[in-house]
Amino acid sequence: MKKLDYKTYGEFPEEMLILKYDEQVIYEGYTDDLITSVTGDLELKLNHGRSNTSSVIARKYDEHILWIPKIPLDSDYVYNTIILNSDQFKELWTF
Repeated sequence: MKKLDYKTYGEFPEEMLILKYDEQVIYEGYTDDLITSVTGDLELKLNHGRSNTSSVIARKYDEHILWIPKIPLDSDYVYNTIILNSDQFKELWTF
């Protein structure tokens, strides 16, 4: 299983987050901007270290949480398969 790492700095509500999956930055920005559920789906708004964001939606499969791209996809969409086990997801969510 690939490793999920995160580091925070700053004070709430201006707290910043760097989230890495397998040593690759998948999100860097305000902690509050990472997760949304406007459509009823749990989404992460990832930016892969860039200025624009792309949403992925959580889906449970066995004991794993898969993050799949939200349609429609932009032409410059960057996507890496992200699979977390339930413990990794719980750690991120409770953080």
